[in-house]
Amino acid sequence: VIANKVIELVEAFGNSVIDAQLVANLGDKARNREIAGGNIAHMLNDEELVGSKLLEVLYQEKDYLRCSSGISHVLYAPSSTGKTAALMYFMKDHLEVCGAPSIMVSGQFPGEADYLTCMATALGIQLNGKAVYGISWIRSLVAGLLPRRGEKLQHAPVLILDEFNSPGPNRENILFAESFARYVYGKKITVIFVTQNKQVACDICACNAWQKIGPFPGMTIPDRISKPLPPDSYFWKDVKWSQLNLMQMIMNRPKFKGKFDDEEKDENGNFVWLRDVEDTTTAFLLADKRLASKIPSKEAGRKFNEGFFNHS
Repeated sequence: VIANKVIELVEAFGNSVIDAQLVANLGDKARNREIAGGNIAHMLNDEELVGSKLLEVLYQEKDYLRCSSGISHVLYAPSSTGKTAALMYFMKDHLEVCGAPSIMVSGQFPGEADYLTCMATALGIQLNGKAVYGISWIRSLVAGLLPRRGEKLQHAPVLILDEFNSPGPNRENILFAESFARYVYGKKITVIFVTQNKQVACDICACNAWQKIGPFPGMTIPDRISKPLPPDSYFWKDVKWSQLNLMQMIMNRPKFKGKFDDEEKDENGNFVWLRDVEDTTTAFLLADKRLASKIPSKEAGRKFNEGFFNHS
């Protein structure tokens, strides 16, 4: 039954009518490297991303992404490891420099929501009913990403589907992922499904034996380029931040520069209050709390080095 639904959905993607105006609008978004959906506030600056294992993987695989035969990838990492920030930086830095048409769909999507609807909303597409999963606009999206007449691209188009965290009602999101991967295969664009849900990641990767869709290169052991595929077993690499890199990230943020001295470090040179922390969100919260505790009125008139409050 599932196989039949996949076939039906792939055919529906291909048979839907292209909306020329929608193609043009989405094409403009792609050439502006638009981040659609409202997660732009999570953008970190260059210095703060030093130590991001995810960003390191993205740049290691940048040449692989330059040319694409329509392969789709799954990028899994636990919550608060900087997925969105790393992808935004990679998109605005590397993909923009290469002139790659690209769109990143991101946002705070409801837990069990159907991703297609969330995706359409983020892109500003008005859905008229939900016949055939509301996918009449998908073909226009793909057409908008592809090269325009006379346009010569130096890098394959990229579509990043962030916050793909739920299997969806009746596993509709998994069905969509498999069907969409089959539809774009051979169309010379790259699709990246980004999730913090390990089961969702594994379910998507199991859809097509790591052929048309599978783990993002460099994210698993064994890697996707290994043979034979898929392996009997595999595991996802650890992309959590080290204590040292979290400390460097905090000290690189203007708000915290010069605010913490060596007295706050343990025998290993790490901040005592960062012990056992492995994610960026918690690290920033603890840094804010620690900074607040250093206000003189909260520490009985503690004396500060000259210029302490001049780093803003």
